[in-house]
Amino acid sequence: MFQHVTVLVSFIFAIALTHVFSSASQLLLARDRARFSELLTESMVNAVGARKRWIQWVAGLSLLAMVIGYTIAFYTTLS
Repeated sequence: MFQHVTVLVSFIFAIALTHVFSSASQLLLARDRARFSELLTESMVNAVGARKRWIQWVAGLSLLAMVIGYTIAFYTTLS
């Protein structure tokens, strides 16, 4: 049912990853002109940390939904 959605998400992820690598290579090539920004570095670390917490929250929520589903299935088979 959700195969199309997962394929779409994988393509979006691949495009985003390609953009990140392309930007990183451009930054490496222009490293003599690029300046280090502490504020930008802090905001990027914060964004990665927020993403990690969000993924952990979604994983916990899906685990809870799975346990509830198995519990309901178990009790309906006993009836």
